[in-house]
Amino acid sequence: MSALIYLDIKSIVSSIFGLNVKLLSYRFEIFLKTTTEHLANARNGHLSCYLAGTDVLVFEDLRSQGFDLCQEFSFNEQLIRSALSTLAPFHTSAIIADKRLGQSLEKAFSNASKKITRLSIDTLVLIAKRFNVDIALVTKIANCAHEMAKTNTTGFNVIFHGDLWKNNLIFDDAQSPNCILIDYQLLRYHSPITDICMLLYLNAIPQFPRQSEMYLLKHYYSVLRSVIDENDCKLNIPTYDSIMKDYQKYRLVGILT
Repeated sequence: MSALIYLDIKSIVSSIFGLNVKLLSYRFEIFLKTTTEHLANARNGHLSCYLAGTDVLVFEDLRSQGFDLCQEFSFNEQLIRSALSTLAPFHTSAIIADKRLGQSLEKAFSNASKKITRLSIDTLVLIAKRFNVDIALVTKIANCAHEMAKTNTTGFNVIFHGDLWKNNLIFDDAQSPNCILIDYQLLRYHSPITDICMLLYLNAIPQFPRQSEMYLLKHYYSVLRSVIDENDCKLNIPTYDSIMKDYQKYRLVGILT
């Protein structure tokens, strides 16, 4: 790799890191302020991390608490259910934050989100140059994915995780495993279906039956409803039918993004 390309990538990654730290800090500040004492004090699928320097994040040691990566290639239904039980409160905190802020988190961080997206595409272009990949093709694919993941105008939206492959979900060894999500991308404000479908298609066993998908969607929705009820928020709670409509509309986005 040429020195110039290396320095460009280093600069871009540094910029993305800084913006992600700022966004992540605010995101969890909002999470703590907008949820009940029960939710704020519970682990709820998040790990603690500390900004130890301008470009260093230190994370708590979860293995000492019995959490580890799943050693199987794919998740069984129990692990998928556990992951959805963690994902639903995470999504719900964004809905509650929107209500209490009086504006969407997308609007609150519109400039940061656009800048991170632009920097991410620039990074892909630089890497493509290094490996002699057609830059026009890389840009076309990136723009296509960005267009497909635009804010949902007919349903409800959340800031979603965006990278739910098996190494970003860790479980403890309890009989009914608890799940923790790591490595949030937080780049899109979109239907939660994108996260749900990504989780299913990247991690579920290949022979996972369609009827199980419907059962798990109902489980996700029941957790989402219960968290909103616990917080006693006067929200226009999305209906299960609207979740199903989004499922049909955005399931492909979840696979691609």
